Amino acid sequence: VQTGAAPAVLEPYANQGLFNWLICMALCTVLSLVLPPAKPEQVTDELAFNWKTLNLGGGLGGPWYKGVPFWSGLSIVMMFGFVILFSVVLYMARRNIRSNAAPRPPMGWNSWDCFGVDVTEEEVKANAALMAERLRPVGWEYIVVDLAWYGDGLTARGEQYKMERPPQLIDRWGRLIPNISLHPSAADGAGFKPLADHLHSLGLKFGIHIMRGVPWQAVEAKSPIKGTSYTCDEIALDKERCHWYKGMYSIDMTHPGGQAYYDSLGELYASWDVDFVKADDMNSWTDEETSPYRVDEVEGISRALQRSGRPMVLSLSPGGARLAQAAHLQRHAHMWRLSPD
Repeated sequence: VQTGAAPAVLEPYANQGLFNWLICMALCTVLSLVLPPAKPEQVTDELAFNWKTLNLGGGLGGPWYKGVPFWSGLSIVMMFGFVILFSVVLYMARRNIRSNAAPRPPMGWNSWDCFGVDVTEEEVKANAALMAERLRPVGWEYIVVDLAWYGDGLTARGEQYKMERPPQLIDRWGRLIPNISLHPSAADGAGFKPLADHLHSLGLKFGIHIMRGVPWQAVEAKSPIKGTSYTCDEIALDKERCHWYKGMYSIDMTHPGGQAYYDSLGELYASWDVDFVKADDMNSWTDEETSPYRVDEVEGISRALQRSGRPMVLSLSPGGARLAQAAHLQRHAHMWRLSPD
């Protein structure tokens, strides 16, 4: 779990060290020029900075040109102070690009083990009521709806949900939406907002499971990507797809539409008041050959949630995570699996 948030506006510059230093120097230079000039009696020939000859002389202070002082002792101190301050803040932005949402290890309930892929809204609410009554006082607060809340007729019996091209529900932008036969309150485009409101009224937090990639239905329908002129088929990659859930295509993150699609997911989940996102097929599986760590898409969904404007915990599955990925995981997620199922 990461703590110590940095402003989201710093995110684009978090990995541009030289640019950060130049910005700091520019700010400090401007500040030094607006400081009150040194008194004439404090400036001597021995303590002069001759701008034209770059002769520092014997100390600090002195004329820049035509008697206007360039640096004073105070401006030097403030310059280094601002450089250090901005460096620390930008370093924290780089290390903790997604902080704040999980100040302590999240605890809660997930629908997978007992209900598989077809948990109903009624069952979710029943478990939430029990948690609110008995477990919330000791820190349990998350209710997470796992895989296939968007599925139509899917079941975990006989692992039927692992079929090719599983039936899934999408909106006009190619984003998965809840099946109202399982979650009736999602009708009329409401999505998971009513369920989230109910859980929040109990003092709990709401989470969803998502799969890496873009739905096959959105690819075949060439659904537009919200806010762009791109379509879902342009960002789909028919390789390195999840080998245990075949409803998604990989996303080409070198295409600008790839990040835009993930950004649209972050926007959608924020509109539903989601507090927790379990992103699956992101972390490495036990066999790195068939399920490697998805660096580009981990960064994509992390960035999208950060840009959504709503704090959301990002949990990565499956597992287990490799030590070589620890630094990247710390920068882009709050939770990750240490072991397989």
